[in-house]
Amino acid sequence: MRRSVYIFFLCVFLGACGRSADLPPHEVLKRTARASQELSSARFFLLAIPRWEYGATAGELTFNIDGRLQHGGDQIQFLASVQGDIRGPGGETTSLTSAFEVIVSGPEELYLNVHTLESQPPLLAFQSLSLAELVGKWLQLSAPVSAISASSSMAPDPHLLKMQSEIVDIVRDRGQEMHSGRSRYHYDVRLNTEKLLTFVEEVSRVREESLDTTMLKTFLAFVNAEGELFIDAETFLIERLVWHISAPHVPFGAFSLDLTLDLKDHGKAPPILPPLDATPFPSAALIPVNMGALSTGDLLPELTPSIEEEIQSVMMDTEP
Repeated sequence: MRRSVYIFFLCVFLGACGRSADLPPHEVLKRTARASQELSSARFFLLAIPRWEYGATAGELTFNIDGRLQHGGDQIQFLASVQGDIRGPGGETTSLTSAFEVIVSGPEELYLNVHTLESQPPLLAFQSLSLAELVGKWLQLSAPVSAISASSSMAPDPHLLKMQSEIVDIVRDRGQEMHSGRSRYHYDVRLNTEKLLTFVEEVSRVREESLDTTMLKTFLAFVNAEGELFIDAETFLIERLVWHISAPHVPFGAFSLDLTLDLKDHGKAPPILPPLDATPFPSAALIPVNMGALSTGDLLPELTPSIEEEIQSVMMDTEP
C-alpha cells in the first residue's frame, strides 16, 4: 500500500515537471505580445471565408493561403487559392476559381504570379488575350506603398500577432493541453473594441497616418467577434488563432468572416528570394481588368463595387 502511494506521488511530480507552470491569462498574453514582437520568421497557413450580402448582391469566397514571413514581416511570400460564388445585382451567379502567388521582398519590391483565373459563366475580362498572356508568369509591380501594405496584410506579421494578444478579453481559460508533444495554453476570447481602437490609434500615430476614428467606432459598434487562441507554453508564441466575426446589421448589409490561422517553424522558415525571371508589369492600358486589385485581394471589383472598401477594410483589420 505504501509503495503504491509513493508511486502515485512520483507520477504526479514527474507530470508537473513535464509541463510548464500554469500562469494567469494576463501574464501569458503579456509574454505573447513580447514574443510576437521579437518573431523573425515563421510559416503560416490561413483559411478565410468571407460572406456578404448587400441589396441584391451577395457572395461567399474561400481563401486558402500557404506562406511564410521573414525579417519580422518585412519579407512575405504566399500562395493563395480562391473559390466561391458571387451573385450580381441582376440575380446572376458567377463561380470564381483563382490561384495566385505574391512575394514582397523589399519596401518597393512586389511580385505577382497569377496561376489561374477562371469563372463560370466566363467573364469577358478573364477571356481577353492580353490577360491570358500574363497568367503563369512572374510580374514585378511598380505598386504604391499602399498596395504593398494591402498585400502584406494577408500575412500575419509580428505586429498583427502582437495585436491579437492585446485587443482581446479572455472569456474562458481552458488551461494547458498537449499538441504534437508540446504543451500550449488554450483560451476562448472576445474582441475588445476599446482595446482595438487604442491599438489602431497608436499604430496610426507611430506611422504618422490619418485615421477616421468616428467611422471606425461606428463600424465596430455593429461587429461581434469571438475566437480562440492557442499559445505555446514555453515560447509564448501563437500557434493557432480562430476568429468568427459577424456584422449582421451593418448599414451596407451583412458580413461575416470565419478565419483560422496556423503558424509553425517559428524562427526557422525558409528564406524568401525574388523571382529571377520576373518581367515588369505592362501598361495598364493593355489590361482590361484591374490587375493591381488582384494583388490586394479584390478579385471582382466590378461585381461588388458598393462593398469593395468595406470588405477589404474588415479583412485588413482582422487577418494573415
